[in-house]
Amino acid sequence: MGRHVRITKNRFRQLSQDVKQRADDVTELYAAQIVESAALKAPYRFGVLRASIEQAEAGAAQRRITVGAYYGIFHELGTGNISARPYLEPAVEQWRDDYVRAIGLLVNGR
Repeated sequence: MGRHVRITKNRFRQLSQDVKQRADDVTELYAAQIVESAALKAPYRFGVLRASIEQAEAGAAQRRITVGAYYGIFHELGTGNISARPYLEPAVEQWRDDYVRAIGLLVNGR
């Protein structure tokens, strides 16, 4: 005879909400790490560029990292007159593997 499983209390919806909330928390934590790393890597003269790097919620478990100083893109990518001095992409790369690992552990229930 086969075995039967009887669900007496369905907590799948609550578990799903818990995972979503934890994923959002992990994403916010790593976005903050990226912002801090980018600020430390950004070219510094008066501190305006560094102070203008921020993060904001962009949806469930999503963050948008912005650079408010209009010239930030010129430093990141360079121009015809100045060479690139990347600070944002290296910060993302610094934390990417750790973030992917943390989300993987969360999804796999560890």
